[in-house]
Amino acid sequence: MHIIINTYSFPIYEFFLILSIISYFIFNYFYLKNKIEKRIILLSFILIIIFALLGALIFDTIIHLNKGFQLGLSSYGGVIGIIIALISFSKMYSTNKKEIFTSYILSLPLIYGIAKIGCFLAGCCYGIPYNGIFNVTYTYDLNISLFPIQLLESIVFIILFIFMNKLNKKNPNQIIEKTIIICAFAKFTLDFLRYNHLEHFISINQIVSILIILITVLYMMKNKFLIKTT
Repeated sequence: MHIIINTYSFPIYEFFLILSIISYFIFNYFYLKNKIEKRIILLSFILIIIFALLGALIFDTIIHLNKGFQLGLSSYGGVIGIIIALISFSKMYSTNKKEIFTSYILSLPLIYGIAKIGCFLAGCCYGIPYNGIFNVTYTYDLNISLFPIQLLESIVFIILFIFMNKLNKKNPNQIIEKTIIICAFAKFTLDFLRYNHLEHFISINQIVSILIILITVLYMMKNKFLIKTT
């Protein structure tokens, strides 16, 4: 969606998407700049953004196959793309793998939180029918009062970003796994307030959230078992 200002069309969603990517790069640059070479930081970021965008497009296309081709971006597709990129990058550059993983995973709530502001202003991913305080109406589409789920997601995930970074400073043990589980649980819970959840008992996002939590917990249990046996 574009906002029209004095006949000028402003791409509001694209603006916040780009802003989220820039913020993602800035955080990771300052987190990693004293730990790995700047050249490697730049290479890692380029690879991650390419994989994230490809993952977001492919995942969104797959889940909307029954509606025909739609050019959209799926947050979980982006996350899967980032994880694949991190694994691939760690194979090429083995130096400080944990720091690279920690940095890019810790900042996932930030990029998501900023991008959701764009969703709110553009009118996509909207919430369930709701007439209470802070309700919003998109007159071009449903034209009914809706819950501002995009803003709530933005607030929740930016708070998670701040909280997980503070936790990392106090207790960095398994911070990557903890961040993934907490964010997936938040995504699972908040999805109940999305409009498309009215059509499904459980949404695709919630199914993926459960799978991510299970895989991460199993990974943690496996590592714990290996530590005990060594």
